Amino acid sequence: VKDGARDFALELPEDPELVAARGKAEASQKAALEAARAQAKADILSFKDNLAKFRSGREARKKAASVKYFSFELSEEAGDIDLACSGPDGGAFRVDVRACLDPKAAPATSAWLHWGALMDSRRKEWTCPPEEVLPARTR
Repeated sequence: VKDGARDFALELPEDPELVAARGKAEASQKAALEAARAQAKADILSFKDNLAKFRSGREARKKAASVKYFSFELSEEAGDIDLACSGPDGGAFRVDVRACLDPKAAPATSAWLHWGALMDSRRKEWTCPPEEVLPARTR
């Protein structure tokens, strides 16, 4: 509101019910934020505990791998992946892939295993194995 060249303010009364509702909404938002922070902290501790358990089983997985064993730490502390290949049993190799992934960095809905075989020297061209050797529930 203007009075010529001068500004002035006029404080209007607020409805007590609106003030109470606003305060209640702010308190509810603050409580939800605190709960989310507490849950995030618990999730981090749980992941670190699971990762420590996963890493403690590495030596046993390494011993079981009669052909080759690889261990990968993912970037940005997203977790670890272990690959173990066991020797030919009836002409087939067994490859175990185990992962401990941070659910915040790699949610289960977005963590996919893409596998196949490199048939020549072109690293980006994968060939899917025959359907009769595909594990259950894969495409």
